[in-house]
Amino acid sequence: MDGDGAPGSPRRRMRPPTGDSGGGVGVGGSGMMKLLFVPYDSSYEEKPPVIGGPFSLSSPSVARAGVQNGGAGGHGAAGAGAVHPITNESSPSGHHFGIPPPEILSFPTSDGKELLYAALYRPDPSRHGPGPYPLVCSVYGGPHVQRVNRSWSQCADMRAQRLCSLGFAVVKCDNRGSARRGLKFESSIRKRLGRLEVLDQVTAVRHLAARGVADPTRVGVYGWSYGGYLAAMCLCRAPDVFHVAVAGAPVTSWDGYDTHYTERYMGLPAENPEGYGESAVFDHVPNMRGRLMIVHGLIDENVHFRHTARLINRLIAAGKDYDLLIFPDERHSPRRLRDRVYMEKRISDYFVRNLLRPPPGVAGDGTGGGGYGAGVNGQGGGLRQMAGHL
Repeated sequence: MDGDGAPGSPRRRMRPPTGDSGGGVGVGGSGMMKLLFVPYDSSYEEKPPVIGGPFSLSSPSVARAGVQNGGAGGHGAAGAGAVHPITNESSPSGHHFGIPPPEILSFPTSDGKELLYAALYRPDPSRHGPGPYPLVCSVYGGPHVQRVNRSWSQCADMRAQRLCSLGFAVVKCDNRGSARRGLKFESSIRKRLGRLEVLDQVTAVRHLAARGVADPTRVGVYGWSYGGYLAAMCLCRAPDVFHVAVAGAPVTSWDGYDTHYTERYMGLPAENPEGYGESAVFDHVPNMRGRLMIVHGLIDENVHFRHTARLINRLIAAGKDYDLLIFPDERHSPRRLRDRVYMEKRISDYFVRNLLRPPPGVAGDGTGGGGYGAGVNGQGGGLRQMAGHL
């Protein structure tokens, strides 16, 4: 395996220190490093180097590793392809835990100009029937992030797997504006945030409905931060498609967010007033017809609680009902285990009460306090275990 593309020259594979950084594994070490993202089953010979950056697991037992031009200790690799294994550990696949990996899908955008990728989590048909199922869209959708990939972390998305176990189909779709698809794809939302993202999520819903997977009359959406913004925009800009939304720590108007982030994508407010107005959730609130739950930490240092407060004022002015879950001493996302458990219970309960129809012969009053709703509230132990993995 070569660091500079020159076949046959000796290289050394490091044993880098690693640490859990939440969504991936950090790599460090002394000296200059070149990280090569190399699929182990690939026959493609030219591997473009990436300086720094993360690496992740492409399956539970196969890791992508770093290569450097000598210097630090490690296992030697003499010549292209001669790689000494660093470890020989393997982890059980998701099937051992009863969490099968999602299906990776692709379908064109509504204008046919781009291809979208999505990850689909299906309920167990032996428990929940063949479908169509109520659908929940898990969204982020903003720049710098790509969520759909063939990775172990994709399989181990415990919230998606939890909802799936309750009878929902769950889909993640990387809409236009998301990362790692080239400048044209990512910059397509420039100066008009919240428009193409919603359109592409609608395309994903319609694709799954056409396949008989999703029930188009029961569609929910959830997300956090930019994903919370997109969840609220989906509910307001596509009310015929989305019926329930959980918006976590949502940006609601870009004139109130970090300038170093916002102005990269929106320009200056004085130079793009129309774009700032259209990209705010506020002007679309009158179109909202579904159920909305807003979740926010009161001392959020990233998306300040002011965003939620301003949205609530607009909801009240428009006469729209909403539900609010506040964590008084949490920041951008809950960190205490008890708060995570409580939040996950409330999120899953919200979708159950508003999207799942009680099975025949099972009474439910729609409050979550008894009947069908009690089946969700009684899962504290499982939710506590799940929250520890999020």
